[in-house]
Amino acid sequence: SLPGNDFAQTNPLEILVAEDDPVNRKLIVRFLRRLGYHTHIATTGAEAVAIFAKHRPTCVLMDLHMPEMDGIEATRQM
Repeated sequence: SLPGNDFAQTNPLEILVAEDDPVNRKLIVRFLRRLGYHTHIATTGAEAVAIFAKHRPTCVLMDLHMPEMDGIEATRQM
């Protein structure tokens, strides 16, 4: 069983989800919302780098195989 929505209040994080697959992205975001988190979403490695530069999230969930730039290169650039 998942902790309640107050989990995010007691464990605050700003989260970037970098995932190009729509099904995986939906599952990850749904899980995080149940914990009370709002997320930034990137569907390409380049978009993830741009969002990271603008918002400086405290947590990044990165897919390794992304279009335009893979997750490893995106992480290096962050």
